[in-house]
Amino acid sequence: MAQRFTLDPFHVLTAPTTASGRELSHCAAQLLDALARGEPDIARYPTPLGERVRDERLVQAAVTELCDREARIVHEVWARLPVRSHREPAPAPAPWRGGDRAFGWRSR
Repeated sequence: MAQRFTLDPFHVLTAPTTASGRELSHCAAQLLDALARGEPDIARYPTPLGERVRDERLVQAAVTELCDREARIVHEVWARLPVRSHREPAPAPAPWRGGDRAFGWRSR
């Protein structure tokens, strides 16, 4: 299920769901050129589960996937979820004071 969120072609291409096939191809070409040049900002993309690593194989697979009309409809639905640019760690729980008494232990 996590792959559904992280490998969505629209997230990989950082393209809107309304983009035409021509616009998606143009976006993919720009990404492939930037990846070939080694631009560090292009190597990561935001997803609903935080940032992920982007490479040439992933960009090409995204364009191929969006060429199928039925698959594209499914990806359009998943791509509408909000994205996060970084994964935030879960807050640490507060310490439980009095837990030793609750379990019948004595304080030392």
